[in-house]
Amino acid sequence: MILHRVDDFIYIDYNSQKFWAHIQKIDFSDPGGSNIRVNAELNDTREITVEVPPTEVVDINGNPYGTTLYDIVSGIYDRTVELSTNTPVGDAFGRLRVSQPYTIFDSKELDGSGDRIWCQQLNGSATSVKSDPLSQYTLGVSADGDFAIRQTFQRFSYQAGKSQLALLTGKLATAADVNSRIGLMEGEVSAEASPFNAYNGMYFSSVDGVFYANIMKNGVETSIAQSSWNLDKMDGSGKSAIDIDFTKVQIFVIDYEWLGVGRVRFGFNVDGVTTYCHQFVHANLTTSVYTKTPNLPIRYEIRSTGGTDTLQKICASVASEGGVEQSGITHIGSSALNTLANNTAGTNNTVLAVIRLQLARPYGTLRLLSMSPLLFSDTPVRWSIALVLGSFEINVNGTPTAMDDLVGSIDLPGTTINFWEAAATGVDTVLESVVSPYTIEEGYVAGSKNSPAAAVQPADNLLTVGQGTDGCRSCFLIYAQAYGANTMRYSLKFKEVI
Repeated sequence: MILHRVDDFIYIDYNSQKFWAHIQKIDFSDPGGSNIRVNAELNDTREITVEVPPTEVVDINGNPYGTTLYDIVSGIYDRTVELSTNTPVGDAFGRLRVSQPYTIFDSKELDGSGDRIWCQQLNGSATSVKSDPLSQYTLGVSADGDFAIRQTFQRFSYQAGKSQLALLTGKLATAADVNSRIGLMEGEVSAEASPFNAYNGMYFSSVDGVFYANIMKNGVETSIAQSSWNLDKMDGSGKSAIDIDFTKVQIFVIDYEWLGVGRVRFGFNVDGVTTYCHQFVHANLTTSVYTKTPNLPIRYEIRSTGGTDTLQKICASVASEGGVEQSGITHIGSSALNTLANNTAGTNNTVLAVIRLQLARPYGTLRLLSMSPLLFSDTPVRWSIALVLGSFEINVNGTPTAMDDLVGSIDLPGTTINFWEAAATGVDTVLESVVSPYTIEEGYVAGSKNSPAAAVQPADNLLTVGQGTDGCRSCFLIYAQAYGANTMRYSLKFKEVI
């Protein structure tokens, strides 16, 4: 029996069996003669007992160990013991993890509230079924050309020098003639039309029942099959001894350093322990960035090339390891005088501002910081800030107004604005019924004639706007209702996180 100690694992070469394991207990005894008896109990309940000459118990360099548990496990005496961070105990930059990630995003499918942060695309006979008892979505395909996609509107801004960690739970498809993906990825921003193909990202995938770790750059995919994973093939032969069953739900792990040319690791968390299966490395090897942008949304997708299968989507989390110092550009917007619609009927609203990403700048994140209102009479006014999803247009007196590239406030003095659904263009829609489920902040201003009210800071600092799979951009909509004649000015502050 030869014990090779590497990092915190023991490699056991015994009776033509070679495997890695954690040692739980190891005992030595003298059975008589020139041998010693070595009994090793492993953490996975296996036990090995063998009699060998002391010279056969050696380290990876062939140096003999002592005959105590302390010597074997720690490898001390004249040897130096080092903690390797090139394992799950280290982040993507090799820094020791100390359980202090900063959550950028998390999503649980406990109810229908996820619809305000996830967009969806279905094609052909594809289905997307929400199960409240199971707290999951099941995306299904059954015919060639079917596809189902669920993707976050929000991109998760990467901060250079910080390790970014994504934990995604679900199940990939396993059938022939079906492809599926789970990970961080975007479609082609300049052409968000069908078939909504992935264009940049880092993700796990299955193709005809074969499983891959992938990086995609501008539509070019680098895929490494499970049989070629370079850290642990997860088929029982690796140092973890884990045999991943892709017919069961998994906790998929992706962490990465970007800086354009950093490392990306793929792995699984099983029984509370993360095991990395494959890593892509780029520094000192490639001639350009490995993917166009690190600011990516989460995406689950399944496509049929003739087969039938399902993909399960459960929970997702993105964290920056080592905290976040949000860098970006702060924008200030202020209005001219706006005549507010009288709320006598209870449904009149005046849109004051729309804030959303420019089409030409889709990789950022917009975070609303504050709003400060100023009234010109003592009539009370209710203001609201809403997160609006879906294609829509703003109409001034029935005429559509171009708002596509607005990043900031809009000056529409003396005009009542109607909110119209794009699906029913030309048909008035009561703003309140559309917006209320997505209102994130509201309040009242009263008795503040010619005196600025205190700036309002939205409490939900994780809620941002972004872009869906179809190119549709979510937005912050700021609107007001006056309880009598009034006019109003306001100022806005928001940050474009880059």
